[in-house]
Amino acid sequence: MENNNKNKIVLLIGCFFIFYLWVATKSSLTFHFEQDHRNYYHLLTDAFINRKLDLLIKPPQGLIELKNPYDPETNGFYRWHGFHDLSYYKEKLYLYFGPTPVLLLYVPYKLLFNKGLPDAFAIFVFTFATLIFSVLFLLNIKNTYLKNLPDWALLLGILIIGISNLSIYFLHHPSVYIIAISSGMCFLTGALYFFSKSLNNFNLKWISSGSILLGLAIGGRFYLVFIGSILLIFMWINQSKGSMQLQNISESSFRKALIVPFSLCAIAHFLYNYLRFDNIFENGCTYQVTIWQVKFSYLNTINSICPNLYNYLLKPPVFIKSFPFLKIDYWQPDFRVLGAPEPIIGTLFLSPFVLVFFIGIIHYLKNKKIYNNDLNFPLKTIFILTIPILINFLFLLSFRYVTLRYIADYLNLLVLSSCILWFYFFDKSKFIKLFGFVTGIISIYVGIFTTLFR
Repeated sequence: MENNNKNKIVLLIGCFFIFYLWVATKSSLTFHFEQDHRNYYHLLTDAFINRKLDLLIKPPQGLIELKNPYDPETNGFYRWHGFHDLSYYKEKLYLYFGPTPVLLLYVPYKLLFNKGLPDAFAIFVFTFATLIFSVLFLLNIKNTYLKNLPDWALLLGILIIGISNLSIYFLHHPSVYIIAISSGMCFLTGALYFFSKSLNNFNLKWISSGSILLGLAIGGRFYLVFIGSILLIFMWINQSKGSMQLQNISESSFRKALIVPFSLCAIAHFLYNYLRFDNIFENGCTYQVTIWQVKFSYLNTINSICPNLYNYLLKPPVFIKSFPFLKIDYWQPDFRVLGAPEPIIGTLFLSPFVLVFFIGIIHYLKNKKIYNNDLNFPLKTIFILTIPILINFLFLLSFRYVTLRYIADYLNLLVLSSCILWFYFFDKSKFIKLFGFVTGIISIYVGIFTTLFR
């Protein structure tokens, strides 16, 4: 890539840095590091520094004496006095949110400065890192498969990803929930970048880096342990012995680089769960002191599929007469929930650019004879991106609670996949080229104004 093109990308990333910073700090451009910030992740930070797994605060006696401390009709007083969404088990309080952000950011900051880290800063770090991994992903695709792609298309693709993947919403509405989700989004995107990079240019460092990042993603979103396991199996099967032998790499070295980092992280998290809740698969969600109580059942799961399909794909925004002319609507559940409803907008309205992914796949399958032998079609890369997209989406369909932030578990990867297919069909299908451009501009508009003006 020419220096001029590199400068354009660096300039665009710099603009994103300033824009993200402006949104995250409510236009003040400072995170107020002089203050001692306090929130749920700071409670876990204090616990870890004191070598504890449970929080250093004791549950109130009234909560302990409740016949069912998880009943939202009786625990309301305690929920709204500082204990909402904490996990209560055996007369101790825990945090069910993953520990990765605490271990990487909050604990080091507290040890260095003896203050609590601003939550908005943590989200800023994870969302900006997600953007960097996404840009590197697109650059690798361009340099490997699509060297003739126009520079303006690459820059527009970066704009679409950086704005329409819910990063603006995350930065504008910081919370402990957003920290956990944004960290999982960041590390999963990074892992897939390194795995994709190694598909055509085998490198043990990239394999081990992907494995480490995949392990860290578990500490943001625990269920990613299942997605990670499937990705490792695919990478194991895909890597041919021939490509390793060309670089004098043994199969055992490859296996260690691929499996050991992820396995150590997974084992550590399983142990973390077991020491708290006597179950390696229990992260504390079962024991939440929260506003709703719907026990898992196959009937509830089946009944949730159709409503969730509508909410997560087709739920339209509310169109209004004044600028920005649309706003996010709210989800109204069919079962009793105490508390405020959650915002939701269907993916196809939030980022219509993702339709390029589905159109591109259909176009590829209809013309498989033409494209099947095209070495420039990144089939394996699309496949490893599709695995977490599909599993994340299916998981959301089974879950009864609906909210906008959950879409981020798959949206960044879906937009990234759409960009890759748009790039590939750029000079092969005038319709996909034009459709991607138009929906990309719409996605940028919606991504900015529906989140900043909610």
